[in-house]
Amino acid sequence: MDTLLEELLAHILAFCFYVPPAHFFANDAQKGARLPTQTPRPAQLLRVARRWLRIGTPLLYASVRVHDARAACALARFFRAHPRVGAAVRSLRLARGGKDLCALVAHMPGLRALGVDLDVRRRYSAAGFACEAFAALRIEELYVRFKDVPWASRRTEEARAVMFERVKSWGSLRRLHISLTVCHRECTIPTQLVAALESSSVEEVVCDVDDVRRWIPDDVMQRILDSPCMKRVVSERDGTVFESPRGGSGGRLGAERRVYS
Repeated sequence: MDTLLEELLAHILAFCFYVPPAHFFANDAQKGARLPTQTPRPAQLLRVARRWLRIGTPLLYASVRVHDARAACALARFFRAHPRVGAAVRSLRLARGGKDLCALVAHMPGLRALGVDLDVRRRYSAAGFACEAFAALRIEELYVRFKDVPWASRRTEEARAVMFERVKSWGSLRRLHISLTVCHRECTIPTQLVAALESSSVEEVVCDVDDVRRWIPDDVMQRILDSPCMKRVVSERDGTVFESPRGGSGGRLGAERRVYS
């Protein structure tokens, strides 16, 4: 293995360390969130040789999950000291907001997939989502979980509004995964989503089948499909695909097919 080109060894190690987005961004309560057993574990694999450790260490950080401010600050300091490692991050999952996110994402120039859990049980600050470094990201795929209740705090609502602004401002964004738990009838999230998509570059929305069933009677689905760049809406659990008139089948809501798995 010592005779392998470093580029080839990096590709081999990246394959060994790869975490499918469906697993990395899955809800922890979902059965599919549990990762398959890896033998050997990535960190153990890098003990084979110093060369492997040098090449493979950045690959360990391809997918990063941040739970709190302390972790965000520690990672920001680490990436500042080791820019090659920060540049290797491709997927980031956030369990909170806050101004510390600015320092963190500033050291992730290669970040392409982002997951945000906007749960009202946590205290959120829109500062991190609104900062210049966050707005400058070139996100291609966004996973957002909303939980809406009548007693949602002002800070949570502000974070939600800024996140929808990011949907509009990220010109690189092509796919949006959205999970919505609505606990009251006056929820405005579907309306905010439609407004954001009307000014976005999103081509595909992936959502829960229960959300699809709620949105169709309210005409929300048709308004999403009428968004300028929209091609399809996918129901992730049962595989139903609703196509935009511009997306392929040429029909409206009656034109649906099961092609997505």
